[in-house]
Formats: sequence, structure tokens, C-alpha cells
Amino acid sequence: MDLSLVTGADNAFDLQLLRQSGRLLECGCGGAGGQNVQRRLRPGRYYIAVRTSPGNAGRYRLRRAVRTITRTRVRINGRSKAGAAPGSTVSISARIRPNVSGPVTIMVERYDPLFGFQFARRYRTRASDGLATVRFRPRAIGRYRARAAFTGTGAAAPSESPGSAGLIVSEPLQP
Repeated sequence: MDLSLVTGADNAFDLQLLRQSGRLLECGCGGAGGQNVQRRLRPGRYYIAVRTSPGNAGRYRLRRAVRTITRTRVRINGRSKAGAAPGSTVSISARIRPNVSGPVTIMVERYDPLFGFQFARRYRTRASDGLATVRFRPRAIGRYRARAAFTGTGAAAPSESPGSAGLIVSEPLQP
């Protein structure tokens, strides 16, 4: 949520963002002139309040940036769980709905039995018509996971994949 309160330089207005319960989430407060509030919000109902102290008055204009809510999903070779042979290359894709274009970051981690998942590779790419795809060649056998994040644009809100896509790189089992 991007809110801007535009007013004269001498006007002392506070711009408040509140939950439906009335709990204050963010405040552009304590100054004269315009105020700004930027906050990433979960779906729900919120209130915006413009307030001033008693005896103060003036004109103002409230602007709200409207952006499309997006959802991001990540897949490896088109699946949420995939397998690959050592030395092979896999395709990691991020699908953004609705189909929007913009910057995407794909993070790949490798599982270490002693320390858990560790950073392996970061891709900064761009989605076109809702799809971003990169090629990944694992360096060793083991478990990997990938996550994706759509960074957002002026017209589309950022989003992250709610989970990860998994990859197991292993030799075929011998009889």
C-alpha cells in the first residue's frame, strides 16, 4: 500500500493506516506538509485516517497507488518435485499470475546434512507475460530447492512463491 497525503507546507496533518480493529499499523505523523506511508499488507480491510490537532485546518489530497495483486509459483522441469542425473541441466521457472512482466529473483539452495539448506545460486531475471525461466546445472549430487520472488512494478505488487520446488540429483540405483 502506497499512500501520499499532499497538502500545503504549513498544514500539519497526520496520515494513519489502521487495521479493521482500529490498531495503528503505520503513521506519517509529526510534520508539516505532505506525508507518505508505505506498507506491505495482507489481504483484508484497512482504514486510512487523515487527522490534525484541534484548531488546525487546511486542504489536502490523498493519493493511493493501486497495484495488481500477484501470486508467484516456482517449478523445476514443470514440477514441484523433480529428479535429475548428475551433470544434467534443469529448467527452473517462475509463473506470475495474473500474467505480468517485470523483475524476478530465483534463489537455489543445496541441502547440507550438517547445516541444512545453504545458498547455491541466485538468478536475477525478468518475467515476460507472467513467465521467467532459467537454466540450472547442479554441481553435485544431493537435494536442492528453489524459491522465486516477483519484485513488483508500478502496476503490479510484489509476491513470493509460498513454498519451494525440490530437486534430487542422484545416480540411478544399481540392481
